[in-house]
Amino acid sequence: MRLSVVIATAGRRGLLDACLDSVLAQTRRPDEILVVDNSPAGLAVVADGVRMVREPQRGVVHARNRGLREARGEIAVFLDDDCLAPPGWLAALEECFKDPAVAAAGGPARPSWASPPPEAVLHSPLARSYLGLLDLGPNRKPLDPAREHLVGANLAIRLAALAPGEGFIEIFPFPGTGSCAEDTELSRRLACRGLALYEPAAWVSHRILPEKYGWFQLAARAFCIEAANARLRALPEHRMSLFQLIVREGSLNASKSLGRLFGRWLSPVVDETRDA
Repeated sequence: MRLSVVIATAGRRGLLDACLDSVLAQTRRPDEILVVDNSPAGLAVVADGVRMVREPQRGVVHARNRGLREARGEIAVFLDDDCLAPPGWLAALEECFKDPAVAAAGGPARPSWASPPPEAVLHSPLARSYLGLLDLGPNRKPLDPAREHLVGANLAIRLAALAPGEGFIEIFPFPGTGSCAEDTELSRRLACRGLALYEPAAWVSHRILPEKYGWFQLAARAFCIEAANARLRALPEHRMSLFQLIVREGSLNASKSLGRLFGRWLSPVVDETRDA
């Protein structure tokens, strides 16, 4: 099968060059490398053998959808410009699609910290998820669309599984990238209609820049992502007024969060049975 590696970039030339080097070093060479340039000024040609297209409409959703339309292979393999792929990454993804029922596949996105993050971020699975990191365990498995998803930084899609014009959709506004949760929605949509696989061998290293994990920036990311996730889970018949949301949901969630914070502030309980 033909594999098109699609990299959306917004002008971060240094990160893009390193990403391309990792793609060119794959043991299974891609049949096409497509860079979708979503930067305001535009980039010059980046490397021999790399096809570039310009997507003037800003936002990662538009860049990725342009990649879906432009890809010439059977499988569009999305990789973010701030990611590095180890040499066996593409081969591991290709192995997933040997099953003709597989519509999508992806793997872990592991952190590569540009500078040491705060300990609270380093040891918080929730904070790490807001940074676009993913780890669903050590075994290959079908995706559970009710509670699991893949990330756009490491996502392969069989183009024949999409209807004409179908692709990523904007779920909720997100500072810097235009929207968020478009990868969550698409991977769950494909998991519902066919088979989406999580493959731990197809991991990538995701460069996390310091401006992403300041507490204000992380709080803004948490707000947008949780709003997007809630919108994906919401049913039309369960729609509430703003007043109902604040009184019912807001008060309960505030109480839950305060309880968790208070519990973490208390001295830890020593469980003597752990080492028994």
